[in-house]
Amino acid sequence: MIINTLVKQQKRKMRKKINSYNIELKDKNFTKEDDEIINKVLNSTEYKKCKMILIYYPLNNEVNTIALINQSIKDNKIVALPKIIDGKMNFIRLDNDWINNLNVNKYEISEPKSNEGLTVFDDCLMIVPNLALAKDKTRLGHGKGYYDKFLSNKKDIVKMGICRKHVLFDSLPTDGEDVLLDFVISSN
Repeated sequence: MIINTLVKQQKRKMRKKINSYNIELKDKNFTKEDDEIINKVLNSTEYKKCKMILIYYPLNNEVNTIALINQSIKDNKIVALPKIIDGKMNFIRLDNDWINNLNVNKYEISEPKSNEGLTVFDDCLMIVPNLALAKDKTRLGHGKGYYDKFLSNKKDIVKMGICRKHVLFDSLPTDGEDVLLDFVISSN
């Protein structure tokens, strides 16, 4: 219990540090860096092999995934965004007009209007959102635990984290509930 409390404190401290980085960099244009990261994803074996991609709609401090979403749809992949329904994360399939079928939830995150969640996740790649990633494949999320809970019993989903270089560390504080990523991609 003491270790878990210590890890939670370390995570809070790290989130505060990263949020201050993001405030300092709020006016910086990350388009070139984000494009580099998205190109690495598109050229990865994991992307090329998958038939389904679970992805996030970007917040201001995250890699912009909109081009990746659009390309994945063009590549005939099943593409889905998360939606919290009754306290649980579900993934809702997108169509070609997906951008016009979003609502903003209580966390200020855009999510699909539909509640029809996917139930099968075969040949699936997940692009996992984060505040920060580490080279040791650990991830610091936003602190709600939705992704770790969702992934805890879905071992076959390939988990890829993408981040900008200023939020890539050697390691991050973790506890027993944190699910490790399979791949981490950042800019050079």
